[in-house]
Amino acid sequence: MLNVFLEPIVGNPLMDFSNKLRKLKSSIKNKDWASTNAIQLSFHNLHDKQKTLFTLLDYDPTNLPLNSSLKATNGEIANLTSSWTSSVSLRAKAKWIKDEEDDLKFLYSKIRIRKNFNSVALCIALCGNSGNIGNAKQKVIAHF
Repeated sequence: MLNVFLEPIVGNPLMDFSNKLRKLKSSIKNKDWASTNAIQLSFHNLHDKQKTLFTLLDYDPTNLPLNSSLKATNGEIANLTSSWTSSVSLRAKAKWIKDEEDDLKFLYSKIRIRKNFNSVALCIALCGNSGNIGNAKQKVIAHF
C-alpha cells in the first residue's frame, strides 16, 4: 500500500500528493483485512486454562508450579488483550478513513443541532413560555 509514495513526483507536488492519498485510500478500501478470530480463539483457550488453574489452586494454593503457570497464563492474556485492543483500534481507524465523509457530516449535524438548541434555550430563557414571537424578537434584539 505504501508503494504509492515511492512513485516519482509528477507535475504539481500538491496535486501529486493529493492523488497519492486518493490511491492510498482506495487501496485501503479494497484490501482484505485479516479477521481477529485467531486472537479470540486464543483468548478463549487461555481463559479456560486460567479457570482450570484457579480450580486446581483452590485445592492446593501453595503449589509453586501451578502458581507459576497461572502467572504465565495471566501474562499471555495481557499480551492478547493488548493485541486485541490494537486490532480494534486499527479497524476503527480504517473504518474512519473509509467512511470519513459520513462521519464528518454526522459531526457537523450534531454541532448544528447543539447551536440551534442553545439559540432556542436562550430565546425561552429571555421570553419565558409566553409564546409571543414579537415579544421574543424584541427581547433577543435588546439582549444582543
